[in-house]
Amino acid sequence: MVYRFRLRIPGGQSAVIQGINSDAKVSDLAEKIKEVSKIAPSRQMIKFGYPPAELKSGPNTLLSASGIRSGVTIMVSEGPPKPLWERAPIEQKEEKKKGKNKNCSASESKEGGWAMKRVVVPDDNSCLFTAVGYVCESPSSMHHSSTLRQICASLVISSSDLSEALLGKSPSLYAQELLNPNKWGGAIELSLLSKYYKTEIVAVDVQTLKPYIYSENKGYRKRAYLVYNGIHYDALAGVRNSGPLSTIFDANDKDVISKVLDIARDAQKKRQYVNVSSFSLKCNDCEKKLTGANEAQKHAAQTGHRNFSQL
Repeated sequence: MVYRFRLRIPGGQSAVIQGINSDAKVSDLAEKIKEVSKIAPSRQMIKFGYPPAELKSGPNTLLSASGIRSGVTIMVSEGPPKPLWERAPIEQKEEKKKGKNKNCSASESKEGGWAMKRVVVPDDNSCLFTAVGYVCESPSSMHHSSTLRQICASLVISSSDLSEALLGKSPSLYAQELLNPNKWGGAIELSLLSKYYKTEIVAVDVQTLKPYIYSENKGYRKRAYLVYNGIHYDALAGVRNSGPLSTIFDANDKDVISKVLDIARDAQKKRQYVNVSSFSLKCNDCEKKLTGANEAQKHAAQTGHRNFSQL
């Protein structure tokens, strides 16, 4: 069998990748992607299918064992470099020759004041909860997503502000779905968690550079930052004057928001975002063609169909 894929690259461009043999490895696919996108394999963030699933297999894994199938749409964006040990052997050799720091994996903004960095969060459908847990819990950890899902579910049930009209379903059903680790979080969950932690949570959209500030008018003096690329949240942390790593900042500190926007602006220049409103989709249950995540969600609500693929 010869593999064939449709590739979407930053900026909305697309291409077809073909001629990959059945015995090929993930590293072979990465090299093909590099030829089209000019993104080095060590920086490739690969997703496929719909909803987009991360390709987590290592470079030496056979494509046939990676979960990716011929004919699917692949989306690639540029992210921070992967640790040296996660790269293909040829890249490991090249990087060692350059003598670069193998532990450098975060985008940084360091010009005076705060030195801010983007902390990459696992891409597993719980990134919002993981990122919020990382910035709001102490000590910082990537293992709070399950707890935060339970907290949000409880808050949905107890809140008098969240009606069925707002949620699109009964609060009890919405809360039940939140406990599913494959259920994505969004604005409702960020609002709930900002109130729970009594902390403003700012999510900066990479595509528009707009900072969405949750609980802005609640009088909270603390603020935490996330960066959002359209389908994924990462955490932001900072260091000042060689002090400890911080994830909670003074809500009025203009230096922090300036450095956060610098990081988002750098990601925007590299087109490290996904425009989910322009996806072309097909419902595999009834063959209806749709555009964007919103249409897919409405179609699912109206028909009960959940099986979608990208065109």
